[in-house]
Amino acid sequence: EPPLPARDEGAGGDSSEARQGGCSAEARALIDAALQDLRDSGATIYDHHAHIAGIGHSDSGCCIHSSMTGQYAAWLHPLRRAKFWVFMKASGIQQMDLDEEVVDRAYIERLVRMLRAIRDIHGVPIKMFVLALDSWYEEDGSVNVEKTGIFIPNDWIFKLVSEYPDVLLPTCSVHPYRNDAADELQRCYDQGARLCKWLPNSMGMDPSHKKCDIFFAKMKELGMVLLSHTGREHSIDIQPIQSLGNPMLLRHPLDKGVKVIAAHCASEGCDADLDTGSQKSTSSFDLWVRLMEQEEYKGLLFADISATTAFRRLGKPLTTILSRGDLHPRLVHGSDYPVPAIRLVVRTSSLLKNGYITEEQKAPLDEIYEYNPLLFDLVVKRTIKSPETGTKYPPTLFGRNDGLSELYPEENEKPQQPPPQQPQQQSPKQQEESREKERETS
Repeated sequence: EPPLPARDEGAGGDSSEARQGGCSAEARALIDAALQDLRDSGATIYDHHAHIAGIGHSDSGCCIHSSMTGQYAAWLHPLRRAKFWVFMKASGIQQMDLDEEVVDRAYIERLVRMLRAIRDIHGVPIKMFVLALDSWYEEDGSVNVEKTGIFIPNDWIFKLVSEYPDVLLPTCSVHPYRNDAADELQRCYDQGARLCKWLPNSMGMDPSHKKCDIFFAKMKELGMVLLSHTGREHSIDIQPIQSLGNPMLLRHPLDKGVKVIAAHCASEGCDADLDTGSQKSTSSFDLWVRLMEQEEYKGLLFADISATTAFRRLGKPLTTILSRGDLHPRLVHGSDYPVPAIRLVVRTSSLLKNGYITEEQKAPLDEIYEYNPLLFDLVVKRTIKSPETGTKYPPTLFGRNDGLSELYPEENEKPQQPPPQQPQQQSPKQQEESREKERETS
């Protein structure tokens, strides 16, 4: 394995996230085109899907399966180990962070720097829901460590949000098979969590199982929202059960009156059509579209667009999502960070080849990726258009969704804020001073 880069070399999108002064005029113009209507509205961007990673440094309580980090992982599980290193580098983790045992802290500090750069340099307020991930639990309520790919404790999320309340919002992750599931959900609600994250394929819960009934009743009582992965899962695949990502399993919480955000719009993979009882492989995406079109689920079923620009999800899924303007009011923004920082996954060459961007847009997007992958993800999603209809995502998709008002309690209470100052209206002298300040901060 090659060593991680030294701290002054940058990693996975460059460590100097705040250097807009180093951007070309073309890149700055594309950023302005993508963000201008968001600036004008004064609305806050909400990222509803971003991952926290950690290996247990800084008393985080996080842990990753030994097949990715153990002494002999490179020999016994080379693909898992390689995937671990890809995510480490994409997240900006550097050799000194490992040597000093500060990986968990370095991860969040870089994430916060990128968020604040979008707000302070590019003039758009932004807040991010950072995701906890519970362990794998069996039906008898026991935890299964060997099947747990990654564990991100609820308390670590609450600690991070308390330290960076200007840009982070809390979520929780509670496995419904836990013996204390309802109590833990209440505790997390009391700590400010309104969104509960599930990754059924990798956590082992079946959303249609009767053991979830008490849990869903508690969610409905508290007015919490479920964010559940749909479709195939690649990132955390220790012993995955891919069939648990079938979007049709979400009928159960929906029928119980729980609001659900279907992560990724089930835009990859195939599942059984549970409506017909057929085991024939059917596009997970088509099953998700069917659920979205059902009248009884309007106002209950939503979806996020996280990871939908990944190369495996181009074609019918992304084109349909862009073209179906009738679905846009029920979609929310999500980055799935650190995925946008992985060049092999989000490829501007593939976006160009499939007609989502133009040749003139490709080079500036590549440049934006190099200094702020989160900004890159945002600009990509504000730039792409359907190759069939020319439809783009509306700016309202990137703000709060009124159908999910439970998620934004502090915004429900605060008075409307005036739009932020627009940095592109500075005089040439002011622009040069701002760039000098950016170079100092980077």
